[in-house]
Amino acid sequence: MRWVLAAIVFASCGSPPPPKAPTPQVEVAGPASFAGSWVTDGELDWGYTLVIDPQGRYLLAIDRGKMGKCEKKGVLAQTSDPRNYSLVFTKNTCDQTATPALAIKVESFTGDELALLVTGDGTERRPIYKRDPKLVQQ
Repeated sequence: MRWVLAAIVFASCGSPPPPKAPTPQVEVAGPASFAGSWVTDGELDWGYTLVIDPQGRYLLAIDRGKMGKCEKKGVLAQTSDPRNYSLVFTKNTCDQTATPALAIKVESFTGDELALLVTGDGTERRPIYKRDPKLVQQ
């Protein structure tokens, strides 16, 4: 009888915790809003470091493992919506045949996480970047 009572008490205490509240979004008013150094990993264990400065200069460095490193440089041009940009490349050592411009939309920005929608060349990518942990100050 004690075991049954103990099992009932234990089972009632094992309910899952309430769901975590979603992280609040930070307003995006231009590139200065989300400027900084961002990192993520890709499907092929490639490492991506994205640096955006307050003026909209864009540098994506890609570590492709055995294939070596490459980079894409450009400038973000804001549209009428501060979450939408046109990225025009000034340098692309990753793919010489790529379209010289992409569309980038900030889908989510929490301050510590930056989710983008990148379209161009008939493709759509949705990278999610985190603040670069190597940089103490942002």
